[in-house]
Amino acid sequence: MPLRIRCPHCRHVLVVGDKSAGLRTTCPDCGGAFNAPLPSAAVPEATDLHGTLARCPRCGAEVAPLGDYCRHCFTDLVDGRRLSWKRRLRLVPARFWVLVACGVLALAVLISVGVAVYRIRARPVTTTFAPTTPEPLPAPELADELLNATDAAQRTAALQRLAGVEMRAASAIADALRASLDHPAAGPQAVGNRLAAIDLLVRHGASHSAAVASWLETLARCQQEPGLREAALQARAILGDARVLDDLARTWLDELQRLMFLIRLVEVAHADREPAAGLVLARGQMELTRCADGLRRLGQDPDNLVFERLAEAYWESWCWLGQGPGNSLLTALFALAKPLDSTLTFKPEDIRAPRDVMKRVAQRGSPAARAAAGMALYNVPQYRSASQQVCDTLGELLPTCDGVDQQRLTWVLAQLRGKLFGPVARRNPLDVTTAEIAAAEQWAHPGMAPVCQEPYPTPPVFTYRAVTAERQLEQELLRALQDGWSPALPALERWLAGGLGSTPRIHALLSPGQRQPDYPAVAAALVIAAVRDDEALRPQLELWREATDQPPWVRALAYTVLGRFDARTGHWSSGWPAGLDVGDTTLLDRGTPDWDHFGRVLAAGGPTMLQRLRGGNAATLPAGVRSRLLEAADRCARGVRP
Repeated sequence: MPLRIRCPHCRHVLVVGDKSAGLRTTCPDCGGAFNAPLPSAAVPEATDLHGTLARCPRCGAEVAPLGDYCRHCFTDLVDGRRLSWKRRLRLVPARFWVLVACGVLALAVLISVGVAVYRIRARPVTTTFAPTTPEPLPAPELADELLNATDAAQRTAALQRLAGVEMRAASAIADALRASLDHPAAGPQAVGNRLAAIDLLVRHGASHSAAVASWLETLARCQQEPGLREAALQARAILGDARVLDDLARTWLDELQRLMFLIRLVEVAHADREPAAGLVLARGQMELTRCADGLRRLGQDPDNLVFERLAEAYWESWCWLGQGPGNSLLTALFALAKPLDSTLTFKPEDIRAPRDVMKRVAQRGSPAARAAAGMALYNVPQYRSASQQVCDTLGELLPTCDGVDQQRLTWVLAQLRGKLFGPVARRNPLDVTTAEIAAAEQWAHPGMAPVCQEPYPTPPVFTYRAVTAERQLEQELLRALQDGWSPALPALERWLAGGLGSTPRIHALLSPGQRQPDYPAVAAALVIAAVRDDEALRPQLELWREATDQPPWVRALAYTVLGRFDARTGHWSSGWPAGLDVGDTTLLDRGTPDWDHFGRVLAAGGPTMLQRLRGGNAATLPAGVRSRLLEAADRCARGVRP
């Protein structure tokens, strides 16, 4: 059987016959001679060859069976001579050449570094170093130029001259600002100059720590001027003066309340795409951010109860317009707790830091602040588990706090744990009753007698609302619809002319569960539902049609509205007008209700409905009633009043 072997010189694969096994063979590719190996069956066992291996005649090293050269000294075992250099280099492994190349490269680098160091040390010194003395800075003159500028151009020029030397001139500017406060600001330009000086002091306060105490006194005097009050508050907070915490917190809450009011106003006015509205909201957001910078600086010191103070305002904010259930303030508070160096790039600490702040508030704040911190964590989905941990603390505080806080804590426990301590879920904390507080205490402290701090205050009442013109018109017309038959029909016409549509208040007027319906309002609501094609009211109208305790005309009008819905689809599932019975026509003749109520519904149904009324489907309807209905429909279609 032929043997496939590999040349030991060039590694070329050869095929030799069985007769050539063990004999001297020449490679046809490289011309190298070697002994062809024997088949594995012909090679003796290793134990038989142990101790009988051939040795190199030059170095005496043992040579593998069937080998034709020594791998140690590269001696040809046939003729005893060294292999040629070409063949010896080919037998050297590639790893050796890689190591040699690395060594040469390292040597070249060392030589280059050594030569460079030698040249640097051997280079003669031509010049000597002479430290430069900074030119004297006319800081007082620059400060006076800034604070005495008469217009915006001079103030800008003074700030440009101060660029690059602001830190060195900060002390002089503080002295000039202190001196200027001896005279009241005469006009907006003087206020602008002082604001620019305050901003410069804030930027370089960290470089003048020794002078910060005197700067704070100057800023406290600036706070007495109306135009400088907020800027001075911010500056004192950024410089680390914790005495302004209450004033700055109140300012931030006022700015937040104003911003939420503006947002709500833009929403109800549908002016979110108006450029002016966008500018107003951007200005409000800028003012809020400016206040937040000082609060963040004070909040870096855990001893300053910044977030505890702001969390307590959560309950006060329930009466703010645009606040809703308090989520807007909690969202702003959570954003305020982010680090000072927050950027647009997401970093885990930007979320973890507010979480840690809220947990700290929940541990050491007042009961109201702890409850607000739990709600703040609840508003962030990934930290709802942390909010549930706050419940244990709130349960411990529940028996010891006052009445208002008991209501708040009970409400928060119900929100965080998803429990009902009473018959229904409460939307406002002040709606919580004494029985619910006792149930919450029993849940938090089983077996302990509940402690209830009565009496509890009444729920808050909003003092102002933002109402659109459409909503005001709707309120006015609703009062007219419920004021009798005489004003109801003109109010109905104004409602339809104003395009108010089928509002939720109209749906409420058509509720079948009313004990004593206001029939003028019900009749108007039925007409509005027909004209506006409010198919969602079909279930209620079917109940009105089958209500045997209601006057016949009410059931007939509801039946006609169902027919108007069928006229649109072409499927007369109601069967109108078969069996239509308007009852006593004298009521319709004297306008209680008016024939025009039916006429408007028929006119809204269009020719299809009128043709059905004229056809055989209304065979049971008296001819006089049919003619009066058709006349009313024609009159309403043409917009003519009788």
